[in-house]
Amino acid sequence: MEKEDFDINRTSCNLRGWVPLWFAFGVGEDPIDEKAVKLVLDAPGLNIHGTTAKGQTVLWGQCSAGRSRNVELLLADGRIDPNQRDMVRRQTPLYTACQEGPEGGRGSSGERRGASEANNGRDLCVKLLLDDPRVDPNLAGPEGSTPLNAAAACGRDGCVALLLADDRVAVCRASASGQTPLLSACASLAQCFDQVGAPEPPTRCLVLLLKSRRIPDYYMKESIAFLRQNIMPIECQIADAEAGGEPLTSTHTMARLIMPVLEAELNGEHRWCAGCLKLTPDRDLDKCARCNQVS
Repeated sequence: MEKEDFDINRTSCNLRGWVPLWFAFGVGEDPIDEKAVKLVLDAPGLNIHGTTAKGQTVLWGQCSAGRSRNVELLLADGRIDPNQRDMVRRQTPLYTACQEGPEGGRGSSGERRGASEANNGRDLCVKLLLDDPRVDPNLAGPEGSTPLNAAAACGRDGCVALLLADDRVAVCRASASGQTPLLSACASLAQCFDQVGAPEPPTRCLVLLLKSRRIPDYYMKESIAFLRQNIMPIECQIADAEAGGEPLTSTHTMARLIMPVLEAELNGEHRWCAGCLKLTPDRDLDKCARCNQVS
């Protein structure tokens, strides 16, 4: 860095097109060297928004990897633009932190554990970003999908809870295809319907949205109408499946589970538990007289 011809922003000779700032923050699971970070951040002429060959800034990359300490250091720098999208996916750092990791939480137990740990790191990144007043929590990603929509679609209940706690977040904003966070949370159940009764059920995102009481009746009615017209199986399909004919699809099964829950919610009844975040499609639950939560 002391050489006169050294360019702190020059892309190094590697396939990913990383610049020195990326290497200072470490690669993969490498521990962060805060002295190296400080040296690079203090270097004259540093472009803190320098991108890789794929158009990704270092803040975007650290949020994607769930490296919260690195994100904290970057947000402490007044030069950083925490809303800058990557050039390929057009995602903000917050949006990518709200998505599922590449493992997707499936596969072997080791892969699921690794995905869970990475998502915990992303949850911390989401909290840091939301605590920064410069961050716009509603900036859309691909096809107009908001961070809340992305988190609900991926079953990221930790992110959903953090976003719902922020009054700035638009809870009902739909994507370009008309998908609201509520519908995204419903659709995500079709991919993991066999886990609905698990200790940490995939219904958690849906229940958190209902528990927030931030969804107006108008949007609840819209969601019910969409499910009834586009996904809910008709009576002859149900009868045929029960008689041993063509089985219902996973989306059919999801709609049959969700429909009575949403219809009850519209009528002021609650078929979900605020404690365990499970659904009770066939039974209304009472509110606690002390905390006013459903249990």
